[in-house]
Amino acid sequence: MMARPKNTIANEIIFDVRALWERIKDMDSETLGKYIRKAFNDMQNGCVAEDTDEFIKEQYNRSFAEMVRKQNKQARKYKNRIARKQGEETANSKKQEITNNAIVLTNVDERKPYGTCQHVMLTAEEGRHLREVYGPNLETAIDILDAYIENNGKAAKKYKNHAAVLRKGNWVWHKVQDMILQQARLDRAQCGMKSFKQADRDERTRFFMDTSVVDRMIDNESKAI
Repeated sequence: MMARPKNTIANEIIFDVRALWERIKDMDSETLGKYIRKAFNDMQNGCVAEDTDEFIKEQYNRSFAEMVRKQNKQARKYKNRIARKQGEETANSKKQEITNNAIVLTNVDERKPYGTCQHVMLTAEEGRHLREVYGPNLETAIDILDAYIENNGKAAKKYKNHAAVLRKGNWVWHKVQDMILQQARLDRAQCGMKSFKQADRDERTRFFMDTSVVDRMIDNESKAI
């Protein structure tokens, strides 16, 4: 409990006017003057004197209790206001932390568009993994999926994760492998055709560069003349 502040409580005293009138109505002027001076003096000193009038002490204590109640009420309001402010600051701090984390995650996991039509969405990490799977054929795989999405928009809506569609063993991967195989067969065929033509040219060159053949041709021409 707070110590009784003398001057402060003296300024806050609230008397029961009716009870006070009943107390002083029969006093003469001199007695009333002494009574008032004594009452104010006691109130200034906290009503701790043994000869303080009980009525004055009662009014003082009642006013003091009311003042304490108001002070406690104000203290609670202040405490609650501080608590709310701290709570708001903590909440804002957590929101900012969540936002910062979201920004970091977005930077790390942000999907970017790839392909001619920009329909294939991949993160940087997914791109690195797929590069290991496809090697230099990754662009081909992306173009295959990109073209499929472009021409089959409704069917492609089921593809929520494009990296999963491009993973090894899925239809895009098999499509790329088929294209690689077809290209290899074509290269071998072209290589064989080139070898045949080159061998024919070499044989013709060797035939005409043979001196005996040239001599026979000249001899035949001479005989014909």
